[in-house]
Amino acid sequence: MTEPVRVMIVDDHAVVRAGLANILKAESGIAIIGEAKDGIEAIEKATELNPDVILMDILMPRCDGLEAMVTIRERLPGAKVLVLTVSENEDDMFQAIKFGAMGYLLKGAGVNEIVEAVKRVAAGEVMLSPPVMAQLVKEFRVSAERKSLSVRELEVLELLSEGQTD
Repeated sequence: MTEPVRVMIVDDHAVVRAGLANILKAESGIAIIGEAKDGIEAIEKATELNPDVILMDILMPRCDGLEAMVTIRERLPGAKVLVLTVSENEDDMFQAIKFGAMGYLLKGAGVNEIVEAVKRVAAGEVMLSPPVMAQLVKEFRVSAERKSLSVRELEVLELLSEGQTD
């Protein structure tokens, strides 16, 4: 028999943590080994427990999920973080992926989607909600279109994106 996927749940809302824990505990092959209410507690507990998957919200007090993810991945380079959030903010999505998230799901995801994502992330796969995937495809297309610009045009666009107008 294989070992269960050891999951830590990080969310600032106790009811969300409890609901996710109940859903995931009901699944064979998944064990909840810890919970945290913010990024600071997530860093401490992840370092102590070394979970297989960290199911983490982004928008939390004291230390958000993105900040916590950076520190956790510094301490535990193999940490597998699955973001579960209400944030459809493009910057949050790209930052989470840049910082090493193995998945990004929106809280509107169905129970089966969340369970499947936990199992797949534990297996080393990447899981993205359809809206997140659509945003990534859009960004990829824009990036591909930019590549047809000259080097100087790209430099000017970069300066403009940084707020420089002179």
